[in-house]
Amino acid sequence: LQALYKEKEDEVTALAGDLINAHMSLEDAKRAKTEAERAIRQHQNAICEGIGDAAYGVMPDGTKYSWKTQTRKAYAVEASVSRILRKVK
Repeated sequence: LQALYKEKEDEVTALAGDLINAHMSLEDAKRAKTEAERAIRQHQNAICEGIGDAAYGVMPDGTKYSWKTQTRKAYAVEASVSRILRKVK
């Protein structure tokens, strides 16, 4: 879409009325994503706490988790230009 629609700086356009559904669905999806990410962190933390100082933990059903230290190499990100959609308050 960015290749198709170049920004016309400071131009404002009235959005079609049917886009209100897209707006409402977007807001609902963002809320659901936030709640899901919070639940994921909570459950991951519970499992990590159960593993404690060990490298692995095994569930009663045989499911195995690892919680190991990882080293990540540094890297540089090249500059880029793109459009970003944000709701203006």
